[in-house]
Amino acid sequence: MRRALRKNLLDLQYTTQLQHFSTTIILLFTFLIRIAVALLTGQVDMKDSLQVFLLAIMSAVVLGVMTTLLLWFKERMQETAAEIERL
Repeated sequence: MRRALRKNLLDLQYTTQLQHFSTTIILLFTFLIRIAVALLTGQVDMKDSLQVFLLAIMSAVVLGVMTTLLLWFKERMQETAAEIERL
């Protein structure tokens, strides 16, 4: 009984991590699409070096955080999957 309960809790943890992983991917692609739309529609003036600099800094921060989160969630999912396999 205790083993089944532990496995169910790990399954719930894995599902939660998978949702976080999927949400991060969606947010990342939404950000990239929004940046592309802003560039294509002229909302960002490519001749204004301050706007380009701020966009580059903001993009680097967002992409860095999202990539770090993706790697962390993937690692946690692999650890949880391995622990489920051991049960």
